[in-house]
Amino acid sequence: MDCAPPPCVTTTIEARVAHGIFGYGSEPKHFRDAWVTHLQARHDWDIDPDWIVPIAGVVPAMRFSLMAHPDIRHVLAPSPAYPYFQTVPRIEQCTHHPIRLHRQAGGLEPSFDDMDVQLQALKAPAAILWCNPQNPGGTVYSSHQIQQLVRIGASHGSLIVSDEIWADLILDDNQHIPLGRMAPTTQPTITLMAATKTFNVAGFGCAVAIIPEPVTRQRFLDTQIAMPHVTPLAYAVTESCLRDGWDWHHELL
Repeated sequence: MDCAPPPCVTTTIEARVAHGIFGYGSEPKHFRDAWVTHLQARHDWDIDPDWIVPIAGVVPAMRFSLMAHPDIRHVLAPSPAYPYFQTVPRIEQCTHHPIRLHRQAGGLEPSFDDMDVQLQALKAPAAILWCNPQNPGGTVYSSHQIQQLVRIGASHGSLIVSDEIWADLILDDNQHIPLGRMAPTTQPTITLMAATKTFNVAGFGCAVAIIPEPVTRQRFLDTQIAMPHVTPLAYAVTESCLRDGWDWHHELL
């Protein structure tokens, strides 16, 4: 966006620079608390802080999700979707199976019956890459639609990875519903979120993967060895936005 971020961003950067130490950092003490509070307040989702895995971006997290499951060689992803929904499966040597989206009253929507048929025909482990709100098109999926997605994933034992980076930039009265809020905590789901789009701070790479199911979470964590971590400045900016950026956000929308 061609506008300045919230004032708290500049204040936070100045304070962090004045600190003067720029070596290796670690996750700040209250970073997860900021996410827990945000998700409960704005999305009615109560999460355990242990479910949160900080990463340097949503797109890398999509790739880590597939790297963590080398048994998965098939990926269903919506079409149209932004390019990484095709690029990431290809890089991980997975076959990409498009989920065709059709124009409906609510925007671009899939046929969940067709998804069910696609997965049934594969007869092999598969992942579903999801995008909510949908990019492009802007569809905000309803609770019923997300329940259908969860049901299909469960019935086929499919990993569901949901990119929800646009969750807090909805312009109409539709309410964003996180995937992880609708799925049982025993089901392998990965919900990806970030403050970067919301607060216009995409230059500070910081996102979170929210993974309730412990085996799925540990496999994801295992991919982080020798990967770039979130920088101290990106942590600080994200936490500041989640705590103090909402007046700016209200004016933006």
